[in-house]
Amino acid sequence: MSSDSLQGFEPSEEQKVEESKYTVPQEVYLDHGPPLPDKYGVDKIRLLIQDPNTIAAQWELTGGARERIAAGGNPDRPQYKLRLTDITRNRFIIQDIDPFADNWWFKAEPDTDYRIEIGISMGANNYWIARSNIAHTPRNTVSDVVDAEWMLLGDKFRSLLEAGSFDESRYLASHLGASLGAVSSGMLSEALFSGALLSGQNIYGSLSVMAFGSGETR
Repeated sequence: MSSDSLQGFEPSEEQKVEESKYTVPQEVYLDHGPPLPDKYGVDKIRLLIQDPNTIAAQWELTGGARERIAAGGNPDRPQYKLRLTDITRNRFIIQDIDPFADNWWFKAEPDTDYRIEIGISMGANNYWIARSNIAHTPRNTVSDVVDAEWMLLGDKFRSLLEAGSFDESRYLASHLGASLGAVSSGMLSEALFSGALLSGQNIYGSLSVMAFGSGETR
């Protein structure tokens, strides 16, 4: 084919796609926006959840509260403190912290509401500067919402629980054994890992049938 015959030739879409594989792309400009500031000029503390047994506090004290407290003329040396409140059980702990710290980690209880405050103690006076949000730790037990369509039975369910460090004997003793003294641990275990257990509400009925019979006559 002569060069004259190629004039006006339009490549197909497939040829365009194939050629694009070998085309060096133009440099793409990404607008990342302005850089994030190190500080925001606020007195603020936030409480975050890592897992059912761990929570973390992060804070910033650049809104002027520390300077106003220092201007009061109190000669005592300031001690920075965190007050973590367990709202669910109505109790709290106070933790001394380094004045240059901006985060702290705590052990926590599952299924519990927490709130934290940060402040400065000077002598007999406590100045609480900022209070956090309320954070709720998740449960560390199997959900009581069970979808029968996707339910795992028997050994598969047991192996899934064991992979999550589930203690079968402890669970049965603390959650079921006290109110079902007439039912053996074997029966409890059988009910827990059987298809009869579809929710946390019908397990007692299932166990009653196992222990005392259904009452039906044949």
